[in-house]
This record gives sequence, structure tokens and C-alpha cells, in this order.
Amino acid sequence: MSDKMLHVEIDPSAGFCFGVAAAVKMAENALDKGLVIHCLGELLHNEAESNRLKQKGMLVIGSEDMTHLRGQAVLFRAHGEPPESFIMARNTGVELLDATCPVVRKLQNKVREDYRRGAFIIILGKPDHPEVVGINGNIGNKALVVQSYKDLIAHELPDEVVVYSQTTMDEKILDELVDFLKSLNRKVQVNNTICRQVSQRIPLLEGFAAAHDVILFVGGSNSSNSRQLFEVCQRINKRTYFISSVSGIQKNWIRSGDSIGITGGTSTPGWLMEKVKTALLT
Repeated sequence: MSDKMLHVEIDPSAGFCFGVAAAVKMAENALDKGLVIHCLGELLHNEAESNRLKQKGMLVIGSEDMTHLRGQAVLFRAHGEPPESFIMARNTGVELLDATCPVVRKLQNKVREDYRRGAFIIILGKPDHPEVVGINGNIGNKALVVQSYKDLIAHELPDEVVVYSQTTMDEKILDELVDFLKSLNRKVQVNNTICRQVSQRIPLLEGFAAAHDVILFVGGSNSSNSRQLFEVCQRINKRTYFISSVSGIQKNWIRSGDSIGITGGTSTPGWLMEKVKTALLT
């Protein structure tokens, strides 16, 4: 696949966010000590990195499996968990490794406080995303979860609402939702809980996409963050292609002399982007 005329650059702002990096580090440290780690759900939305950790000995379990793991190590991932998971861990006597991202934990606490004072809470996010499941679970699943302002049309809304967002949502979608609520003459308290590390990446990503002829976006097929950031690249550069591994690269995407940028989502490991670069230049 090599072309001596290619210029290949890895996006310096790409790679794990600090929450995912900390969770992976916690898992690796425990595995290196010889512990058998049981991760409640996939640790991160990237197949290649998940497979690497599984090869090191990490096992992925469901909540129903925890009851059989007394005294064994169970890892809660960065996405966070609802209270029921912590209660089950305590009752079953597992050794809990809690890798909940501090940003997510703060969000859960704020939502719980607002709910206790009687607020009507709207969460912008994907209903089945583990982070949203954890946030909503902290208030007994009483929040209204929507993916855009269009989902609000079918609902009766009180005069006052409190809005939160999944940490990896697009800020433009949040702005649209808030504008729609205001157009309905609702009093809106907005909590922009989109992770700064995610939102600040977008202008950097736009610049990176514009600086290259081709963008190879490396991400997990089940990562909503990767899909969102991929769309940001594609808006700027039509020659943007999504791949999950080196095998996804198609030769007809690349022309002699192209400048190629390699980037990824917050769950894309640096080693995988390096592998893509090596494949292009070898």
C-alpha cells in the first residue's frame, strides 16, 4: 500500500479522553498484577482495544453474572453505572474497581440534586447508551431522554425544565434543543454537561480535516462519539473514510501525492492509529 509520495500525519488531538485513558490504565494495572478482571459491559467502544484487553485476560460480563463472583474483581467502566449496580456489587461481595469518569460522576450528582428538588429533567442523549442509562438510573429513570428537539414535539412539557446532555453529544444539537424549548415559552435551565475535551476537539478536528486531502477516521463501529466526530470531518472534507482497522482501507481512496490525516474518537487507541500509518507507508 506504500507510496513514497504520501504524506501521513496522525492528529495530535486524537486518542483517548482522560476518562477512558484512566479506565484502561486501571484495567491494565490490575491485569499486570495477575488479577482476573470482570468488566461490566465493554470497557470502551472500540473492538480492537477491547480485544487487546481480553487477550491480556479481561472478561466482559453482564450484571446477572455478578452474583457468582464473590471476592473477585469487577470493573465499572468510565461510562458510569446506575445505583443498582453498586448495590449489587456490595451485596455480592465483589472487589469493585470503579473507573467512572469524574465528569460523568459530577453529572450524575447534579441530575440527582435537581430531581430531588422536583425539577422536570430532560437528558439529551441516546436512551440505550450506557452513560445515559447510568445518569437516568440515578433518578429512577424519571428523566425524559431525547436525541434531538424533534423528540420533544410529542410530549407535554411543564412551564419549567432542566436540560442536561450526554457528555459526548454535539453542542449544536444541544443549542437546537434549547432554542426549541424557548420557542415554546418554557423557562429553561441549561446544564451544558458536554465534556470540554470533546467539544474543544471539534474546531481542532475541523482544522485537521481541512489541512489534508484524505482523512482516515479510525473508530469503533459501535462508538457514538466516533460517528459524531467522523461526521464533523466529513462535513469539512468529503474524502473522509471511516475504518475500524487497517483491513478497512481501500486503495482507491488514495492518490499518489496525497496528504493523509489519521484521526479517531475518544475511545480510539493511539497504537491503532500508528498501525494505520505504518500500513500506509510500508
